[in-house]
Amino acid sequence: MLKKEELEKCIRKEDPLIALKNPKKTPKSSKLWDSFHQIFHNGTYQEYVLCDACKTLLKHRSADGTGVMSTHLSACKKCIQTPVTLTDYFAPTSGSTRRVPTHLKTAITQACTEFAATDMRAFETMAGDGFINLVRTIFDAGRSLATESNFDVKKLLPDPTTVSGFGILLQMKTCWGIG
Repeated sequence: MLKKEELEKCIRKEDPLIALKNPKKTPKSSKLWDSFHQIFHNGTYQEYVLCDACKTLLKHRSADGTGVMSTHLSACKKCIQTPVTLTDYFAPTSGSTRRVPTHLKTAITQACTEFAATDMRAFETMAGDGFINLVRTIFDAGRSLATESNFDVKKLLPDPTTVSGFGILLQMKTCWGIG
């Protein structure tokens, strides 16, 4: 077993022997696991969990249950300001609806307004099926990258020439059945 300081160092250096994993979900699994990952080093559980919001390592033994995680979430300022999980606030792409908190809705509205004004796009763009598909795809990518820290969102976006070339291929497929 590594010490806490050693684990923190390995995580910062993105040591390939470190793995962040969620325990297998069961009907009795605590929702707290949506906000934490277990730490493994070289395949061995290290009896620590990592808070997804603030990246704090907490000592955790299975026999102790989820008390330490619950205590941390209720006290951590970043955890309080950050949703426990994205799906706690947004409906998954496949199903049920949930209310979007006002502060998130306001931030999204502001970003859409700035997008339309800065890039000189029609406000109606945000209601289009293509835009909604783009947002859904980026949202899904964000879910899978949720444990990454300091991720540059520009890496998600393709170069305009790539989009142009892909658009030509898509047009060839749909219009002429080529490809």
